[in-house]
Amino acid sequence: MDTRDLITVALAAYAAVLSTFVFITQRIDKRRKVRVTASHGFGVPGGEQLLVITAANVGHVNVTLSSFALRMPDKSQMILPFAQQEFRLPHELKPGQAAKFLFPLNEVLRGLLEHGYHGSVPLVPVVDDQAGVSHHGKAMKLGIPA
Repeated sequence: MDTRDLITVALAAYAAVLSTFVFITQRIDKRRKVRVTASHGFGVPGGEQLLVITAANVGHVNVTLSSFALRMPDKSQMILPFAQQEFRLPHELKPGQAAKFLFPLNEVLRGLLEHGYHGSVPLVPVVDDQAGVSHHGKAMKLGIPA
C-alpha cells in the first residue's frame, strides 16, 4: 500500500465513524423525553395542601400524555381520579411545554393509609404516553401521620 491508499482508507474510516455518530445523535434527539417531578404545594384560596406532579417535554418531538399515577413501594400504582388539571387526557405536549397534575394531599394520604402504609413512604410519580412509554420521576418521601 502506498501513501495514497493509506489516505483513502483513513478518510473512508473517518467518514464511517462520523456518519455513525450523526445517525446515533439524530436517533437520540428524536426520542421522547419527559421529565417527571413531584412536589408539595397549596391551593388558593383556602390553602389546601396539594401533591403536584409535573410532566415537562424536554425532547424535540411532541409527546401525548395518556395517564399519570403514583407508584408505591410494592410497585402497585395509585391511580388518582381526583386530580385537578386544566386539560383532559390524552394531552399533547409540544417541546418545551409542561403539564401539572394537582392532587389533594389528604386524599393521597387516605389512600396510602387504606393500603396499610404508615411512616415515611417513598412514592414515584409516573406519567405514561400514548406510545406506551412510562416516564418516572425521582421518589418523593411522603410522611403519613399516625
